[in-house]
Amino acid sequence: MSTVSNTPANASPRRSTDVAEFLKAIHPDGVYEIRIFETPDKKGGSFKATASGYYNDADAAASHVRQWSRVEPPGIYVTINPVDDSLLARSANKIVFRAKHATADGDIQRRRWIFIDIDPVRPSGISATKEESDAAVAKCREIYDWLKGRDWPEPIRAMSGNGTYLFYRVDLPNDNESEKLVQSFINAVADRFTDEFVDIDRKVFNASRVAKIGGTWARKGENLAGIDGIEDRPHRQSVFVTPETIETVERDLIQSVIDETAAQKPGGTLTFDAPQSLSANVSQSPESVKPIASNQLRCQRYVDRIDGAIEGQSGSSQTLKVACVIARFGLDESLGWPIMQTFNQRCQPPWDEKDLRRKLQEGIKKVCEEGVFGKFDGEPSPSDPSEANKENRGPYFKLIGAAELANGDFKLNYLIPGIIAERQPLIIAGQFKSLKTSIALEVALSLASGTKFLGRFEIPEKKRVLVLTAESGMATVQESCLRIAKSHFFDLAGLEGMFTVTDRVPRLASLDHVGELGQILRDGQFDVVIADPAYLMIEGEQAGNLFSMGEQLRVFSEMAAGANCTPVLVHHAKKNNVNASEFQPLELVDIAWAGFAEFARQWLLLSRQGRYVEGSGEHRLWMSVGGSAGHNGCWGLDIAEGHPDDEGGRRWDVTVSNASESRELAEQRKEEAKESKKRKANEKNAQKLRDAFIGVGRNGLTKSDAFDRAGLSHGVAGKNALAFLIGDDVLESCQVKKANGQEYDGYRLTTKERERADREEKENADLLSQMS
Repeated sequence: MSTVSNTPANASPRRSTDVAEFLKAIHPDGVYEIRIFETPDKKGGSFKATASGYYNDADAAASHVRQWSRVEPPGIYVTINPVDDSLLARSANKIVFRAKHATADGDIQRRRWIFIDIDPVRPSGISATKEESDAAVAKCREIYDWLKGRDWPEPIRAMSGNGTYLFYRVDLPNDNESEKLVQSFINAVADRFTDEFVDIDRKVFNASRVAKIGGTWARKGENLAGIDGIEDRPHRQSVFVTPETIETVERDLIQSVIDETAAQKPGGTLTFDAPQSLSANVSQSPESVKPIASNQLRCQRYVDRIDGAIEGQSGSSQTLKVACVIARFGLDESLGWPIMQTFNQRCQPPWDEKDLRRKLQEGIKKVCEEGVFGKFDGEPSPSDPSEANKENRGPYFKLIGAAELANGDFKLNYLIPGIIAERQPLIIAGQFKSLKTSIALEVALSLASGTKFLGRFEIPEKKRVLVLTAESGMATVQESCLRIAKSHFFDLAGLEGMFTVTDRVPRLASLDHVGELGQILRDGQFDVVIADPAYLMIEGEQAGNLFSMGEQLRVFSEMAAGANCTPVLVHHAKKNNVNASEFQPLELVDIAWAGFAEFARQWLLLSRQGRYVEGSGEHRLWMSVGGSAGHNGCWGLDIAEGHPDDEGGRRWDVTVSNASESRELAEQRKEEAKESKKRKANEKNAQKLRDAFIGVGRNGLTKSDAFDRAGLSHGVAGKNALAFLIGDDVLESCQVKKANGQEYDGYRLTTKERERADREEKENADLLSQMS
């Protein structure tokens, strides 16, 4: 651990709201971006956009932050790591409204901070209550004390307005290895400290991460205060504490936290040094590792079939049997404890916590001594402790004879005929900015309302739909849903009970998340669940491992199947695929990451027919669909969204054409674009050639002299420009007399064009005279 020599001189261990002090502590040198999301251009303004600026002057930045605070944006943020110095040229020491560019991960020079974001659990888009905020403060202190006990130095601590921040100084290169290290550390802290009241944000590991600037205000939702019967949810100013000395955390300390957490979180093959000592030896080979969530779910389902313990009827033995089952599934005490608690609800009377935990420990010890910990295959063996309960379980295999197969009713139903089959896993995938989320919402709202999908494809029956979307933000989701509903001519509010949305997706490695979502699907009797985006749901460290990814995706499909629900995942396509680069329809092999193509029993793939014209709001897409049920097809989508500044705001106008029509139209547009480019080039060259004749007088120029004076080639470019001007009655033929007395064929401006050129020259001279 080393002391950073550039600690701000004015840093002190006290609560502060000085914006300049915060910026100097986070960025003692270098360039950084200040970004303001969804800010109005004036206080109370309805038009909102992102504002951004790049700074290397903390005092100027603080002054501008105070100015922008007056329009009351939801929050003002800063990149926590220094950016490439050249980005200062985007907007040097000033903030620009409707910024076109933002810092990307590749723009970061080095990693300067590890950032822990502690947020109270509450509905999105609103400020925290005092109780919720206090829970985040208490959790921050808990994490701070835990790391301090492991020799971590003093961090910058901040109360962000609703939650809390911890900033630990590091010095790491901006590379894949550092990203994986920071991500693993954040996950380790989140695994240990996230609970039902406070969430540790797992997404803050990327290099270009932004954090709220200390001293600014957090204004989520209404500034709710003083309403009888409703808890206050006020806007708050963020405060921070900077230590007198900022020390750097060495890599070994970061790794030690990761290793300590991994040692206490089994993930596959488990070994024991002694019967009394449990130690996890986590293998990294796909043959030995199965995701914990998958094992927990199997174990939970298995234990759910075991009768509760009854006092006086071998209740103690029955409880020990359950503990042994948990151990044989490869779960340690921390992962098995929730399952024991669920089982305890069926016991008569329930065990107290101390005795129940002792039973779990006894079962783990017993199975370890038998040498079969983690070797449960999901079916009872002669020594399986739940063998006595076998008669209460239904058969796992359902055998179907030839006659039943030939005559049975195995009809395949469609949610959208020819597009989406019912109860088969669907992947909606596409390249960057191909409207994946918007199309997913179009699917959801069409099914919920019973109106035609994309205005063309019939919906046989309305369906209850749950949408989990964690990337766009509820403001964007609301705006998109209202536009789509308007295009379908129905009132969004009228879909109450048929269409439900949440701004969270489950982590498939979390038994609690998967179990809760499964219960929601069953209780709400949902027919379809759409989760967007898939990458936030899964552990991406083994994105190329088919076995690992397949297990995680199977958890999602099994959960949906258990609720008689069609599962839909929204995912991205490979960045560098030939079809996308050539503006062709995507294929199944173009889906990114291992396991997704295999998971999908059907797919809806989106790609662009050509480059998007920035700011146009016009999208030309390919939509290719297919599935194991045999349905397939390809269509062209022309989607007009417009611009927020348009009268009436953005819209959702969709035109669907079949593939052949779209290809013809695409070729026509390609030719038109080529002709337009050629025409513009000709017009530009013609203007250059026309200007070459100004001031020459009636004598004119030879063709060769004119081309040279205009800077045009003597080939196609010059000849086309000459033909254009002759045809437009700008030039006329003449004889040009040169110094040698000889006359040559040449051209000069027509009388009409020469008079126009004289007027232009006089107007320019008058303008210059006025300016001087």
